[in-house]
Amino acid sequence: MKKISFIIFLLTLTTSCSKDYLFNNHQTKVSQELKKIKNSDQAVRFYPQMVNLKYNIRDFYSVSDSIYNADVKLGKKSKPFDFSKIPSEKIQVSKFPKQIQDDYYDEYESGQKLMVYVDSINRKGMYDIIKKYGYPSFYNRKWKDTINVRIGVTAILTHTDYNTAFGKKLLKLMLREYFVGRIEEGEMKQFLWHVDGRKGYPYDYVIDKERWSKRLRE
Repeated sequence: MKKISFIIFLLTLTTSCSKDYLFNNHQTKVSQELKKIKNSDQAVRFYPQMVNLKYNIRDFYSVSDSIYNADVKLGKKSKPFDFSKIPSEKIQVSKFPKQIQDDYYDEYESGQKLMVYVDSINRKGMYDIIKKYGYPSFYNRKWKDTINVRIGVTAILTHTDYNTAFGKKLLKLMLREYFVGRIEEGEMKQFLWHVDGRKGYPYDYVIDKERWSKRLRE
């Protein structure tokens, strides 16, 4: 039994060193792939705002931008605004002619489908990168170029359902990376805060190492 445990330890150590070696020698390539993933992730989440802008739907972003731009022109500080006064998107759309309502919802739903598709591709991309190079922590990896190459990607991993088969596989991979020290504490807090249902704030989340270590062994 001791011999088997020692062999497993050696294999884990060898794999870990291999990931560090590959990461250190392919940082630019890893960074470029991560930037593609991050850009597509942000683009699909900005899509609903673009649809609202096209149909002149007032939302938090359009109103806050409008207030900010108006105040900049006048050279004064923005006054507090009660965003709860903004009618819901559903109420605003209901005032459109029927055909425009249909067009709006068609475009909006297309954006939701696109998000699901892009997220599925990004999940696979992130898994492959982490499995081969180790988690590309903004803080815990030795980035040679901290200005042009170093990149933070933790938020992308909070766009995955960890109750699915693939999600559970990605979770175990992340836990292994955390316990070998490649993921910074704050990054892991944000990640596990999402996995655990997003209760409270990410920075208040407390990592129960014993619980997650047991989960890793399951």
